[in-house]
Amino acid sequence: AAKIVDWLDALATVNAAHIPRVASVARAGWHRIGGQPVFVLDEALGTAGALPLALDTRGDREAIFAALKPRGSLAAHLAALRQAWEADPVCAAVVCAAFAATLLEPLGAGNFAVHLPGESSRGKTSMLKIAASVFGNPDSPQWVASWNATLSGAETRASVLSDLPQCYDEIGGGNADDVPRMVYALMNGSGRVRARRDLSMRAAHSWHTIVLSTGEREIADGGTSTGA
Repeated sequence: AAKIVDWLDALATVNAAHIPRVASVARAGWHRIGGQPVFVLDEALGTAGALPLALDTRGDREAIFAALKPRGSLAAHLAALRQAWEADPVCAAVVCAAFAATLLEPLGAGNFAVHLPGESSRGKTSMLKIAASVFGNPDSPQWVASWNATLSGAETRASVLSDLPQCYDEIGGGNADDVPRMVYALMNGSGRVRARRDLSMRAAHSWHTIVLSTGEREIADGGTSTGA
């Protein structure tokens, strides 16, 4: 085993000057690469002086990053956002919250939620999708998700989409006992510490986010035992 390690080390040393190096990331949001701050969506933004960047798209991350790829015309999108902004102050506030998710990490601000409760057919989902369109495809379930999810799934999704809004539609579709725990975990910004089979500890997921949500009831009530 020692000789194999020595051989691999020598191979890496010989190839270092010939094989280009890249930085690999498995989540969106803020990173520091080559001493430079870099923001990642479906690709790296602001990589001056940094290593070339590769996205780790194994598993479900491929579909998640695909939902963040820009489509259509920027001018038409800005015109539509301006129309929605001027039409309704609530919609404008949700759009602001979507943009603000990118500022939490550099400002050292805490996570929070913007929830739109109310009866059906009042435009809540439309407002959510308008805000979600700032960063991704509002018709993609990978981007605008359902509250009918597990806590582990919500933590993994929040980690991959760190520094972006977490968009959840129709809170009534989730389990009434599970949703407050998910809300608490998302606001807390870190997942559970879990053990490996060898009893060592896995690194816990962490993230910055603003949750954008809709539903016919409140996201959590004053009697919620989780603290949500």
